Amino acid sequence: FAEARETLMKGLQIDPSNLELMHLLVAVELEEKNITSAEKLVGEMEQMASGSHFAYMAAGDLAEAKGEQSAALTAYQNAWKVQASDRLGNILWSRMEKDTDQVREKFLQEWKQRLPASFQALTIEGLFRQSKGSNAAAIETYKRSLAINQRQPAVLNNLAWLQLEAGDLKNALQNASAA
Repeated sequence: FAEARETLMKGLQIDPSNLELMHLLVAVELEEKNITSAEKLVGEMEQMASGSHFAYMAAGDLAEAKGEQSAALTAYQNAWKVQASDRLGNILWSRMEKDTDQVREKFLQEWKQRLPASFQALTIEGLFRQSKGSNAAAIETYKRSLAINQRQPAVLNNLAWLQLEAGDLKNALQNASAA
């Protein structure tokens, strides 16, 4: 982490207002359990660009590291409002386990709308459909995800399993082999 910190610090000497570099430095500090340093950086980010995607993300990461789940969720939701990303989608989805299916469905639809080329949103939707026993919908969703990114062994495996259960042996074997 020392080398990463040094590289990020050099980058910040060149461009001291680069929020992306600052967010990465916050991540390094948090990995090293340097909460005080991370807090200082997040404060600087909030002063420079309050309401920015990176400031919210860094605040969420800091709150998460401090065990402040509610504050982390709020920060990540604010970051999502400013700029959606697959990383944020995954973070927010992982916190929705206790939400109703309707709330989760609405979030998936928003994720797909805001990031139409996201294979991750489709993969999560496929898993969600499969968990609810909507296997035909899961198969179609997995296929759409693989159309965007073919290198997903878990998706290929899930698709093969569902195709086998549906009696589609040829495609099941093909997808199992590809996995």
